[in-house]
Amino acid sequence: MDDCRINRRVAVSMLRQLGYMADVVEGGREALSAIGGGTYSLVFMDVQMPDMDGLEASRRIRQAQAAGVAGFAPDLRIVAYTTNVSPEQREECLSAGMDDHLGKPVSTDTIAAVLEKYLDPSCRFNS
Repeated sequence: MDDCRINRRVAVSMLRQLGYMADVVEGGREALSAIGGGTYSLVFMDVQMPDMDGLEASRRIRQAQAAGVAGFAPDLRIVAYTTNVSPEQREECLSAGMDDHLGKPVSTDTIAAVLEKYLDPSCRFNS
């Protein structure tokens, strides 16, 4: 989830290079709709988005999971993908229910490490 088209393209390119499929959306509200209607294992969530920031979107995802709302996988991982790499921002992300925090720009190796940490290898489309 990223409001910048270029960042979305770069992220999708890296994910495909690593053997993963990806859907992209521009904002938090669109993210909630997609996640609630899909079967996702991991979300890279930008913190600053125009309609609903990633912190609020993450809180709402976690609330939906806790309430057992259909479509919100209980084991979904949320990783912040943001330009703000301060310790305070990291703590704010974790407090909002995110599992991890990555700073932009990010390398393919860093993305690969996060995917390896949180996903089963069978999630890859070319495994």
